[in-house]
Amino acid sequence: MSVFAVVCLEEPDSDEFQSLQSSIASVADEVFAEYVPAVWFVSYKGTTGQLSKSLSLGDDHTSATIVLSIRGFSGFADHDLWEWLDQNK
Repeated sequence: MSVFAVVCLEEPDSDEFQSLQSSIASVADEVFAEYVPAVWFVSYKGTTGQLSKSLSLGDDHTSATIVLSIRGFSGFADHDLWEWLDQNK
């Protein structure tokens, strides 16, 4: 299992944002609730490309969303996020 950050650059009230939000819930093995308005941390068996494809990103090249693989992490955030990352790495 790998951990990814999915970052949506669309406005939260856009159709693309709402569609992505629904797709993440159905595709990811585990999801750390939307951390900030447009960032989700997800646990997924596969690569960044496979996750992007599963989320239907790039099909029409109109959704501004980035999928980042997280192999290491450091910084300051809520304790719950650190626990989730540690459990899903």
